[in-house]
Amino acid sequence: MNLRTKISLHTTIMITLALCIAGGLYIGFLRVSLRNALFDGLRSSSIASSEAISRFLIDSLRDSQAVAFALPAEAIKERNTAAIDDKLKTLAEIFPHFDNGMFILDPEGRLWSDYPSHPETREADFSFREYFQRTIREGRGIISTPYKSSRTDEPVITFTAPLRDSSNNLAGILGCSSRLLSASATGIISTTKIGHSGYVFVFDKTRLMIIHPDSRRILQRDVPPGSNPLLDAAVDKGFTGVGETVNSRGVAMVASVSKIPGMDWVLVAQQPTKEAYAPIREAVRRILIGIVIAGLLSISVTMLIVRRMTGSLVKLREAAVDLGRSVDRVDGNWQEETQSLRSELASIIRSDEIGDLAAAFTEMCSGLEKALFSLSQTKDMLQALIQSAPVAIDMMDSERKVLMWNPAAERILGWKAEEVIGKLHPMASDGMQEDYPDLIKAAFDGRIVNSIKTQQKRKDGSLINVSLSAAPVYDGFGKVFGAMEILVDITENIRAEQEQSRLETQLRQAHKMEAIGTLAGGIAHDFNNILSAIIGYSELALTKMPEGTQARRNVEQVLKAGFRARDLVKQILAFSRKAETEKKVLQLSTVIKETLSLLRASLPSTIQIKEDLQEGKSVVLADATQIHQVVMNLCTNAAHSMNEKGGVLEIGLSRVDASAAPHTELEPGAYMRLTVKDTGHGMTRETMDRIFDPYFTTKHMGVGGTGLGLAVVRGIVKSYGGAIGVESEPGVGSSFEVFLPEVDEEVSTQSPLQKHHQGGSAHILFVDDEASLVDVGRQMLEHLGYTVTTRTSSIEALEAFRADPKRFDLVITDTTMPNMTGIELSSEIRRVRADIPIILCTGFSEMATPEKTKVMGIQELIMKPLAITDMARAIRRVLD
Repeated sequence: MNLRTKISLHTTIMITLALCIAGGLYIGFLRVSLRNALFDGLRSSSIASSEAISRFLIDSLRDSQAVAFALPAEAIKERNTAAIDDKLKTLAEIFPHFDNGMFILDPEGRLWSDYPSHPETREADFSFREYFQRTIREGRGIISTPYKSSRTDEPVITFTAPLRDSSNNLAGILGCSSRLLSASATGIISTTKIGHSGYVFVFDKTRLMIIHPDSRRILQRDVPPGSNPLLDAAVDKGFTGVGETVNSRGVAMVASVSKIPGMDWVLVAQQPTKEAYAPIREAVRRILIGIVIAGLLSISVTMLIVRRMTGSLVKLREAAVDLGRSVDRVDGNWQEETQSLRSELASIIRSDEIGDLAAAFTEMCSGLEKALFSLSQTKDMLQALIQSAPVAIDMMDSERKVLMWNPAAERILGWKAEEVIGKLHPMASDGMQEDYPDLIKAAFDGRIVNSIKTQQKRKDGSLINVSLSAAPVYDGFGKVFGAMEILVDITENIRAEQEQSRLETQLRQAHKMEAIGTLAGGIAHDFNNILSAIIGYSELALTKMPEGTQARRNVEQVLKAGFRARDLVKQILAFSRKAETEKKVLQLSTVIKETLSLLRASLPSTIQIKEDLQEGKSVVLADATQIHQVVMNLCTNAAHSMNEKGGVLEIGLSRVDASAAPHTELEPGAYMRLTVKDTGHGMTRETMDRIFDPYFTTKHMGVGGTGLGLAVVRGIVKSYGGAIGVESEPGVGSSFEVFLPEVDEEVSTQSPLQKHHQGGSAHILFVDDEASLVDVGRQMLEHLGYTVTTRTSSIEALEAFRADPKRFDLVITDTTMPNMTGIELSSEIRRVRADIPIILCTGFSEMATPEKTKVMGIQELIMKPLAITDMARAIRRVLD
């Protein structure tokens, strides 16, 4: 819409509004005035009619009293019917409005005289009439409620006057009756017209219709409560005045209500609303026609005036449009464009504001050339920056169609610019990331989103890790019309962070293992001291017990438990790398059975264990503690996979040839195959590829698991020249196979309880800071035949040795003691006598290793707990 049209439209609207407002005010005033005049006319009509009826009633009542006064009292007293009938005839001519007749009733209500005469009603009883009862009750003349005459069957009204004798006693009642609808009574009122179809009607407080143009409704109560609100107000609240209502026939009316003086009658003058307001509607119609005509004339004149005023503005607008087009053509010739604009603006020669505006446009053209040149340079620089940026930059419009796609976006995402420009953004169309719609919505909502890390699919389908940022792009009016994205490929950064996290995890686990090792060492030292007493006293007790007794069998069980506890300590130390492993020829099935017997107690009853261990020889060269660790680890992992639903744990052992194994790295020969199979939840191929990696675990946080179990198992198996493999299917279960080389050697079957103890006669100095270990050590050595001197203090032991160095043939000392350690005691003793043999005992000490003790001149290092056999062999190795 151009300026000329806008000015014309605005002016027209203002004139029209002014005319409408003025016309509306005048119409409102006219409507009120005409309505008030209508109400005043109705009010005047109703009041005049009420007064006319009131005058008729009062005059008729006065006339009835005049008739009573004119009647001869003596004739009434004597009930001279002929005389009274003649008198009534004469009076009827004087008062013709009593056109329904005059009559006299005796005090009991019997009619004895009337005119016109009706012999058939003489002596008839009319005491039931309302007018008779009221006259008797009130003792004065009254105006009766209209009623239907029994002779004429017409509505009549009777005016009464009491007749009294000379003693003022009631001698009778005079009744003067008028036809209600006669012209001399109220007939004129009933035929009164208000407008074309308006009328007047009268009713009393009992809703009895007294006067109505429809004679059928007279003496009827056919306007029930609620059918005419105005009539209800007049009856119930005594309302008088003018108002709008709906009559009992459902017709909207304008009515004036007035009371008839001296009576309980109400007169209503009413006219249908549609008819009453017809003059108002006609006046409004004529005024509206006048407003429309005036408006059309105003519009025509306004358009002529505006056209003359805006001629120069049209030229100025065309110059402005040309100026805008030149701005759009950023790469055009600025001098030619601006010179053409100046020529067009020069043709506008005016001395008013429009002329000033043309001059301002001319000056603007001069500045525009410089601004466009600067803008072109900025655009080229920005374009070069985007094209050379190392990060992907793209821009899209509100329909998610690509507007810009730089070379880095081609390199990182794989799509060429010509493949995506003008088309739906690939990330929006392919649903490549779940949070991408929210990211773009945020940008189009005017928010900047920074560095959202996610995975992005390239054109070739590969996934890369990216950091995605988005920002809104605004037009010249501050409205968001597009979004710009910056995408940085952080795949290598993520890999570096993951590698760093993995190394940190390994470092934390190493620290944990170091802490566990320290704890294990402390536990081993104290526990081995306790076991030394248990095993030592048990062995000593057995030497005093005869074979076959229950007591001997009980002590043998205690000794076996002590040896198992000793092996458990060795296992703890081996796990924490605090002890060296010792490979021995062992029966593999025996170790497996011992492990399963320990495992059963820790498994829930929902897991069933099935064994299928090959009978006969199953000999391998290994460390029993490590084999125990392998079996325990594989079985506990299998049990963990069946924790929720239970299942079956199968352990099998069989002899196979290397050619039957699926592992090509095995040397030819016979192997023992250990199979651990479960019916748990199984594993995916991705999990199976990583289960032997250090620190990889599938257990949830808080459930346990360091990720080292299977890595340690694989290391143990590899160190024996064996192999381990796994097969699994999700939802079915897993099966591990361990192959260990079989050796052709015999396993020693001698029980620790049956070994021969070789003794001697040397003098031994035995030192330990715990009295119980000193006591058991002394008894064990004396059992072997040696002479023993004991001390519970390293200081006292050194003093005893210094007192007579030649007295002792051997020194056996504990490692960890207060004041002076066993190593320090050994060093001091060797200063006194360098050739003295020394045996060092230790529950556990990182300082006491075979290599270190040899350098210090200590001949033997033995581990607690000390069995008699171990003690005897060590002594003989040193002394022999």
